[in-house]
Amino acid sequence: MRNSTKDRKSTSRNVFALCLAMIVLFLGQVALAADPLHVSFANGSEATIYDGDYILENYAYRSEGRLYLAIPGYPLRELTLTPLTSNPKGERYFPHKIDNVVAALDAITFNKPINRVEIYVLPLPRVALTSSSAIKGKIFLSPGARSIPEEVTHMVVTHELGHVFHYAHMDDSNIAAWNEYRQIRDIENHVVYCSSSSHRNRPHEIFAEDFRFLFGGALANYSGNIENSSLSLPSQVTGLSQFIVNLAYSFSKGEGTSVLKAANYPNPFNPETQVTVTAAASALGQSLNVRVFDVQGRLVKTLHTGTLEETEMQFRWDGRDNSGDALPSGVYFSHIRLGEQQISHKMIFVG
Repeated sequence: MRNSTKDRKSTSRNVFALCLAMIVLFLGQVALAADPLHVSFANGSEATIYDGDYILENYAYRSEGRLYLAIPGYPLRELTLTPLTSNPKGERYFPHKIDNVVAALDAITFNKPINRVEIYVLPLPRVALTSSSAIKGKIFLSPGARSIPEEVTHMVVTHELGHVFHYAHMDDSNIAAWNEYRQIRDIENHVVYCSSSSHRNRPHEIFAEDFRFLFGGALANYSGNIENSSLSLPSQVTGLSQFIVNLAYSFSKGEGTSVLKAANYPNPFNPETQVTVTAAASALGQSLNVRVFDVQGRLVKTLHTGTLEETEMQFRWDGRDNSGDALPSGVYFSHIRLGEQQISHKMIFVG
């Protein structure tokens, strides 16, 4: 009888120990399922990064043997469960490393806030969409069949952020801005450069590559090239960098257009032009600064520093800098700041 009691106690202790071990293991697994990473950057941009474990736990579900990605604001997509035949260990994909994603964002040199972005580091590829992609405010980083090098993560993240940027500041309804971009980029042929063309000839992709090349860090530009090698490098295109910077000053569609406008006449001009600033009466008394920048973004002339005294104000510019020296022919931008609102306008000086 005593032996049976002892055995029962021993069994109870073993069961308790097993349960305790399972609880510890469970708690350890919960601890590993980290919350999304929220990151802020020096230029005021913010990003939320979701890793693969979090995505599988919160944004994926199985149905009839299939796995689906269900993220709010994104169409339902199936995730692949097909094993990697090239991987001797079977079904294993390699996601982008979170540290490299953060480093890529931190290396971006764009000095204005970029719209808040959510980045989903996918643990598995999407069916029929194996490459990374972006929609407005969201980036989806697809995993690779092999470990993804740091420089590739930098390149992909910065390219996709270029998409997020143009979706926010130059959506497809902004025909005037896209036409100006096409003209600057020399891609005005709508047959060659359109959304149904090969990937390298799509205007969205060209813009994203321009953003990566001009504002990405050193690793994002490790190749020294862009996808479409038949086009000039972005740094060699006059006015391109300033055009993209100016987009960050633009208002959302339907906002501000009746509050602040800018124009100059004549344009092109020689030897001088008149910059006209028009604003609503509600803006009278607000601080107003009117300045001229060259295509490299350097301040060359301050036309006005003060307040908005009338709903329409005019400022003469004779093509000279603040020192009184004549400037060379080329493209310049009048930049107007009224209170917290800003716009830019392109001017062409023909010497």
